[in-house]
Amino acid sequence: MSSAAARIHMSNATILILADPAEPQLAMLEKPLAGMNIIAGTSVERFEQAAVHATVLFNWSGSLALFRKVFEMCPHLRWVHSRSVGLERTLFPELMESPVPLTNGTGVFSASLGEFVIAAILYFAKDFRRMIRNQKAGVWEAFEVMPVSGYTVGIIGYGDIGRAIATRVRPLGMTVLAVKRHTSPFGGADPLVEQTYGPERRIEMLSRCDYVVVAAPLTSETRGMIGEREFRAMKPTAVVINVGRGPVINEEALVSALS
Repeated sequence: MSSAAARIHMSNATILILADPAEPQLAMLEKPLAGMNIIAGTSVERFEQAAVHATVLFNWSGSLALFRKVFEMCPHLRWVHSRSVGLERTLFPELMESPVPLTNGTGVFSASLGEFVIAAILYFAKDFRRMIRNQKAGVWEAFEVMPVSGYTVGIIGYGDIGRAIATRVRPLGMTVLAVKRHTSPFGGADPLVEQTYGPERRIEMLSRCDYVVVAAPLTSETRGMIGEREFRAMKPTAVVINVGRGPVINEEALVSALS
């Protein structure tokens, strides 16, 4: 628990949660927040009376527009938390200029996304689509599947999620390359990664990859980062797996590359 959370926890806080009150996972908060005034909702009207007393605002699943409106209604906030890791649903000018501390869900989904990437790689390498089609058709058919050991995974955006992916693909015998905003001039800083590239060298990395995993957040620098030039650099057989934000990949360039 952060120091801000600890200070608030000791007081009789009013906590506003932007979420459907019927969300089952909200029940996890009942015990640790016992005795506090917790109000969940998905509309401005839901928070109108309690906003003046609120000390904590928790954006569980609300839109950026709702998050912003409710924030402006709360004059006594001491802590704002977003369950989302991405910044595009979290930041707005009033919050950025406010002294109220902001925290987010960094690391919460990393392990699960790392597992998803493993599933996606095996889905294509072992041609699960074909197995499912045959199963539905009641057909037994022998066919070749590809190994993953010895193949190369390139990770665009080597943060907490990227490391979770590398941790899981390395034991399968896969080579890991990564694009990271800040790279060490000494190299070899991460034992999971064979080579780290700066964003300006992503074309070089992409040309080596059998699997490209996009795990970058959406910022002005990353929007459209994977476009026509990047798709041209990839192997014709490359598989692209996006566990980051959709607009990091230029959709028109993706459709063109697939057609």
